[in-house]
Order: sequence, then C-alpha cells, then structure tokens
Amino acid sequence: MSQLRPTDSGQSPTITIIGVFSIVSAAERWGLHKRMALRILTLFGTKPHWLIFGMLVCTSILSVFITAGVAVLMIPIVHSVVDKLKNVEHTKDIEMQSAENNSEHGTEISDDGKINREHRDEVNRLFKAFSLCICYGTAIGSSVLLTGGPPNLVTFSLTEEFYSQYGLPSKLTFLGWFIYAAPVSVIVVLLTWVWLVILFLRGRGLFRRSVNTEEMKQAEERVKEHLNQEYKNIGPWSYPEKVVVMLTVILVILFLTEDLYFVPGWDSLFKKGYVGSPAPVCLITALLFIIPAKSPRQILRRDDKDCEDSKFAALLTWKCMLATFPWGIVLIIGAAFSLVKACKVSGLTGMIAGQFELLVDLEPWVITLVITVVTSLLTEFISNSATIILLLPIVGQIAILVNLDPLAFIFPMALSAKCAFMMPIASPPNAIAFSLGALQVKDMAMAGFLLNILSLLTINLSAHAWGKAYFRWDVIADEMRQNITSATI
Repeated sequence: MSQLRPTDSGQSPTITIIGVFSIVSAAERWGLHKRMALRILTLFGTKPHWLIFGMLVCTSILSVFITAGVAVLMIPIVHSVVDKLKNVEHTKDIEMQSAENNSEHGTEISDDGKINREHRDEVNRLFKAFSLCICYGTAIGSSVLLTGGPPNLVTFSLTEEFYSQYGLPSKLTFLGWFIYAAPVSVIVVLLTWVWLVILFLRGRGLFRRSVNTEEMKQAEERVKEHLNQEYKNIGPWSYPEKVVVMLTVILVILFLTEDLYFVPGWDSLFKKGYVGSPAPVCLITALLFIIPAKSPRQILRRDDKDCEDSKFAALLTWKCMLATFPWGIVLIIGAAFSLVKACKVSGLTGMIAGQFELLVDLEPWVITLVITVVTSLLTEFISNSATIILLLPIVGQIAILVNLDPLAFIFPMALSAKCAFMMPIASPPNAIAFSLGALQVKDMAMAGFLLNILSLLTINLSAHAWGKAYFRWDVIADEMRQNITSATI
C-alpha cells in the first residue's frame, strides 16, 4: 500500500498557512502587536539616528511573528512621532513668517529662522527615513522564519512538491530556514540602518557628531514623552495577551525542533508520513478557539455581571478570524500548485531549464549571483510570490544539472525575492510606505538601489559560507542524479 503523502495535494502548506494567520488574528484582536511596537520603540533613544534604528528594528521584529498588517500598524506610530517632531515649530511660526517677509524685502534672515528651517528639513528627511523603515523592515523581518509571509510559504510548498517528484522528503525545514535566513536578516538590518543614516542624516550620529539644536532637543523630549505615555495608556499585560504570547512561543519551539538535523526531532516519535509541520499549527489553533479569554479567577468570580456566554468566550472567535484573515493567500498557494503542475505536464519547465545549460560550466557562486540578480529585478515589477512560483522549479533543475542539492539555489532565490526595495509597486508594504506622502519615486529608487546591492551580496556570501557548510549543498541525492538527463521536474 502506498504511503499517504499530504504534500501531494498541497494540504500541508495550506493548513500551516491557515493556522499561522489564526495566531496573527488573535494577536491583533488583543492589541498585542501595538504593545510590542511601542515597547520596542521606548527601548531606544530619541536621537534621530536611534529613532531610525528603532523604527527599523520594531518593524522587523513585528514582521517575524505577525506576518500581515505590520505596515498598516506602523503608519499611525510614524505619524505621531513626526507630529511630535514638528510641534516645536509652532512656537516660532510668527518669527519664521517675519523672517521670510524680511527676506523678500532684502533683509537678512535671522539665525532663528535659519535654524528653524534646518529643523523642518531634517524632520522631513526623517519622515522619509521612517517611511522606508516600514517597507524595508517588513521585508527583512518576514524573512527570518519560514512562516513569515506568502513568499516563504510558497517556497515551502513548492519545495515539498519539487522533492516529491523524486520520491524524496523535502530538506527545507523550519530550523534550516531559520539557521540560514536569520543571520542574513540581522546583517541586512544593520546595513539598512547605516545606509539610511548616511542618506538622510548625512551620517550624523554614526560618522559625524550630531548637531543638538534647541529645536531638536525639544523634539526629542516630546517624542520620548509621547512614546512612554502611549505605552502607559495600554495598561498592564492582560490575560489574553499572556496566553497568546505563550502559545506563539510554544509554536515556534515546535517548528524549530521538528527536525534538528544533528539529533532526531519530535517528528521521529511518530510513524513517518503521519505527523508533520501542520500538526503543531492545528494544536495551537484549536487551543485558541478553546481557551477562554478570561482567566479562571474571573470565570469563577460570583459577582461577575457578565452573562455565562461572555465568560467562556474564547481567545479567538470565528467572526474575528473572518474579519482579519487574508484568504487571498490560500488562493495564491492553490494557484502556485496549479501553475507548477501545468508547467511540468506541458514540458515548459524542462524547456526553460534547458536554456540555462550554458550556466553549467560556470562556478556555483557565479550561478547563484545570476539567479539572485534576476530574481531581484523580477520582483521589482511582479509580486515576490509570483516570482518564486515562476523561478523555483527552474533553479531547482539547474542545481541538479550542476550536481548540487536544489536548496543551494532555492534558498538564495527565495531571500532575493524579498529584496524589492526600489519601486512602490514591488510589494504592498512599499505601496503603503509610499502612500504616506513623504517619498517620491526617486527617493525610493535611490535608497533601494544600493540596498539591493548590499542585500544580494550578503545573501550570496551567506550561501557559500555557513549555508554550504551547514547544509552540505554539494551532496546530491542519488534519485536526483539519476534524473539529470531527463530535464523534467
């Protein structure tokens, strides 16, 4: 009797997607994402370069766990910080107007007017930097975990489908993805911060001493007070928030310990093929719909005026999930399987892969560089999920042709698909950041061009450093080696 393989029909990744976004819906319902954002921002200083770092790190960390809506969440926070930075100008509006009038009549502008105008220009530059932090942080942070958004999950799904063509289990695991992608994300975050400080602050705070004008000092104090007050307004941790955090931590631990490479993971406790990645997701999702939103003490309290139904309301309800769940992502996964299957049956994938035979004679690092550059260029104009759907079967076949494990090229390609930093249409977070009104297309293109180069260099270096050493990409399965001449996937 043939063994049942959930991945053959795509149920495994689809169930994983539904479970992950159920946890996201629960976090959003109880305001956990806002608490995390404000807490992270209050940990850093209010100097301009530290504000940029705080915005970038805050968005990145939130995107690791909350895969949807982070950019939308950050919009009011960015607006409030910018407003506090601009408030100090109102005290000198009359003086500025007077200075401008004097300038029109040939009178020299006062020093106060010049300082105020410089402050206004710096706030505008900070607004641009904050806007870019939203889209860049979302892209970088969502690369850390395999559950970090549709592109990662599409990669997971198609990689399982790719390996199943050769009768092999997928080598792409949650721990493997984290080991490869997490260091890359940390390095890119630091490079992004340095580049934004150079571009918008001319390096002040890092390579040059900051200019502490009276206006900026007042602005920094206002921002500090505002962030602290906003965090205090949220109040102490609630019972639902604590439970959601606990369940999320448990889920991440279960994901990372499924297959530990060097020692057997928890999946070895079950018969092969019966329990996989969807199991912990299903468990945690079920608990979200079962565990009451009120603590046991509140439920047992006799003087509680709430009705019995409200006492036992769960952490997540179906109505709440319907309101926040991105059902379109499930359709994207289904479309990905259909498209890959059509390309395979028609022979299109094999034909396209055959056109890349000229790459076989090149060094692996050159092939990796070509793949990452092509992926990055494509993802500026079409969605990153569509780019992965198009390229993953092809780069997997190219890897086999050069006697490498498919993950040798799939990993760098998948991370390069997140490097959509130049165009507003490249990703939803880019469009959201652009809609704030601070950026022009040239601003995003200028900042994104160098960031693309830095990111691609980091991805390529990591692929041939710890990636190759840890995953042994130079070892290819016999089943794949036997099919090198078939050019089919």
